[in-house]
Amino acid sequence: MRLGKFVFGLLIGICSLGFVFAFEDTVGHQYEKDIAHLAEMGVVQGYEGNIYKPDQVISRVELLKIILKTANVDIESGLGSCFHDVFTGDWYYDVVCTAKKLKIIGGYDDGSFKPNQQVLLLEGLKMAIEGF
Repeated sequence: MRLGKFVFGLLIGICSLGFVFAFEDTVGHQYEKDIAHLAEMGVVQGYEGNIYKPDQVISRVELLKIILKTANVDIESGLGSCFHDVFTGDWYYDVVCTAKKLKIIGGYDDGSFKPNQQVLLLEGLKMAIEGF
């Protein structure tokens, strides 16, 4: 099962329908309305050029951000270092460090989080369960 499809299936119960925002590449997509609703909520922003890439593999940090924003978790800043592969200048630094502080994620035994690695189904489920 592709995790991107799983994520939007999981979040479909959270989303209400009847909105107009659309990314150029989601028109006619099976999750068009769900993606649009998440964008209106400020959960997802898409990419430059008003595209979303709905069938692209999702990374660990992208899923984590979606989960935290959907669960209305307040993202803290200035928490200090949380993983040796997550750096202060990274766009996701505060997201990852907040999630670690809240024990939503724990990382790998080597002290890394591997933020840009494709998220596995079990990892995604664990993050979702801990985040909600």
